[in-house]
Amino acid sequence: YNYLTVKTSEQGIFPNVKSIAALKHCFHCENPKCMDICPTEAITKEATGAVLISERKCIGCQSCVDACPFDVPVFSKETGKTYKCIMCNDRLEAGLQTACSQACPSVAIISGSRDEVVAESKNEQKIIIKFLVKSLLYMVLKRLITMWAVYHI
Repeated sequence: YNYLTVKTSEQGIFPNVKSIAALKHCFHCENPKCMDICPTEAITKEATGAVLISERKCIGCQSCVDACPFDVPVFSKETGKTYKCIMCNDRLEAGLQTACSQACPSVAIISGSRDEVVAESKNEQKIIIKFLVKSLLYMVLKRLITMWAVYHI
């Protein structure tokens, strides 16, 4: 199963077009609509926060696919069942990070409780702001000394 996919899109009008890449994955919602609509209760919310689909209970009706506002659950024609990211529930139960957050080289994927993720995001924001302020100050001082006209951000 491929739980983490990259969705690409283009924005703008030629010749000013940008390609945007975004990860498409399950957000493990606090109030998952996919769980509410499942007629066999195959979808559960675990203590770890993971929203899981039981392959044993799933009848392949695809109601969860229709209910998900992020279009995440995928129907497998091979198995006749629906699947999605399991948030590495086994790793979380063992006290480990999710595989995607551990493997992400840019630390752009953060996993944890909502409070942990918000705190980490605020911390990262402070680090980025400090970096940008230092960079801007450096550019202003260099500009005053050399009067250059080209900037790289």
